[in-house]
Amino acid sequence: MGVGGCEVRRCFADKIPDMRIVRLAVAALAMATITAQAAEGITAIVGATIVHPDREASKAVEADQTVIIAGDRIVGVGPAKTTRVPRGATRIEARGKWLVPGLVDAHVHFFQSGNLYTRPDGADFGAYMPYAKEDARNRARLGATFKVWLASGVTSVVDIGGPFWNFEVREQARRSDAAPRVIVAGPLVSMVDRVKLDLGDPPIIKTTTVGEVVDLVRKEIDRKADYIKVWFIYRPGDDIAAQEALVKAAGDSAHAAGIPLAVHATELVTAKAALRAGADYLVHSIEDAPIDDEFIALMKKNKALYCPTLYVIMGYRQMFSNQWHATDIALNSALDVLDAEDLAVDRAERGEDELDVSEEHASPRRAEPILALSPHFG
Repeated sequence: MGVGGCEVRRCFADKIPDMRIVRLAVAALAMATITAQAAEGITAIVGATIVHPDREASKAVEADQTVIIAGDRIVGVGPAKTTRVPRGATRIEARGKWLVPGLVDAHVHFFQSGNLYTRPDGADFGAYMPYAKEDARNRARLGATFKVWLASGVTSVVDIGGPFWNFEVREQARRSDAAPRVIVAGPLVSMVDRVKLDLGDPPIIKTTTVGEVVDLVRKEIDRKADYIKVWFIYRPGDDIAAQEALVKAAGDSAHAAGIPLAVHATELVTAKAALRAGADYLVHSIEDAPIDDEFIALMKKNKALYCPTLYVIMGYRQMFSNQWHATDIALNSALDVLDAEDLAVDRAERGEDELDVSEEHASPRRAEPILALSPHFG
């Protein structure tokens, strides 16, 4: 939701010494507008402790605040004692609770899950859980997944590459009353095959010519993709100049349609090539070498985003070595928002009588830790 007056602050903060004047004026105008109208569609969150991420130290937290929301816009924020709640507004008592801006999870994949079984191309546990069955479970429980994100404070997610059914997920989220905003890319334009992930609607598609790249990108543009994603996998002996040309073809086609280009490039050499080819978003950290001035200059030139995914490799290692366990707080927070229907779907897909007790969904017992992990996840 937008915050009333944010554009004023951004444009004139360097010209007006005391921004409190601007905030007061904007708030007064917004509240006057509300007062002149019926309170239909107005919500007041009263008495919350608010977090301001643009402030430092103790100034980032304000207790006993009231937030006024009109439709999908925040139009007023102020002390509960002095911020008037419009007559007839929906009132939410929030004393003792925290109110934070919605978080954005900028790198997710709907075709995967938090379990071990959706990347058989990297670690194949098909003997314990067939990939096709886990994929079906992920689709069946999307409603529950949406709710868990919201319960975690995540109000927007970016699925940065998956099967064409990603676009159906986006539509399901738009129709839902309990879902984050969902941004999606379609199948990854890839340098390599991942045949174990192909269930008839592959999330990763190998392209070897500019024509193949353009054809795949065009199909995703037709589905109104929010991003075009390239899986830039470079191996010793590969012709990186030829690979960069494929990335550029994807970027040129995407940009012509007004769509940004996201690239998986985890080596410094591939990241620079991706940026030269027009990348707007690098979806992982650089893992093999320190970044340098050339990389920073390319990032600045493109005004590119950088998603570090700091935990992803560590998370895989913990899971694959049977060391990861959900905390009680995380588990209880998830269960608090899942209703009986959500849990029934989950149990039915797993063939369980109780949640989270299936032997086939438990981590393989006595599994030896997997110390060598492919870096090409995500």
